[in-house]
Amino acid sequence: MWPFDVRWKDIDYFRYHDLRIGGFGPFFSGALIIGLALLIIAFFRRGIPRGIILLSIVTIIASLAISRHTWWARFAPQVWWLPIIAVIAGLAVRKRRILWWASAVLAAILLINAMLAAGVHFKWEIFATRKTYEQMAFLKDKGEVEVAFGYFREPFSERLKKGGVKFREVRGLRGDDVFELMSVMPEYPGSVRARISAESQADN
Repeated sequence: MWPFDVRWKDIDYFRYHDLRIGGFGPFFSGALIIGLALLIIAFFRRGIPRGIILLSIVTIIASLAISRHTWWARFAPQVWWLPIIAVIAGLAVRKRRILWWASAVLAAILLINAMLAAGVHFKWEIFATRKTYEQMAFLKDKGEVEVAFGYFREPFSERLKKGGVKFREVRGLRGDDVFELMSVMPEYPGSVRARISAESQADN
């Protein structure tokens, strides 16, 4: 995607907390380009601490060298600092109103970028939390439940215990009576699956 070529359907992907492509936000790539241009211009003006800015950038880049997954926001959150440093550098330049305004615009883009990603994600978290409470309340009165935890045995078993759900761990649940619990995004591999045990169905 080209920078700033974002549609509303693209923003909806940020409901997922571990987005692998574009995980820094819908406008981050454009903000990064603007930030680099602003940084280059500001760097050759008087009034900015060049040594501190250069050291900060080199430190961030060096920290990215320890992993081959620097494109993944989860493993390189420090990349967020690059356009922020550009904002600071632009604001530090005196007697250059155009650089001040460019820095303000970049700061606004970063703020909007963060608000969009956070807003969509928090909306999903609220939905997921409500759905979880509904499922726990439903399962609590169904007797013993067979659960295949996948990758999430420790956190989700505690969630079931807190919800007062009686469960028995099994592997590889399949069938029409199996349903997915609110553990991860839909279609994500390794989701927690459950089924009301035959004994509980007979009792009910």
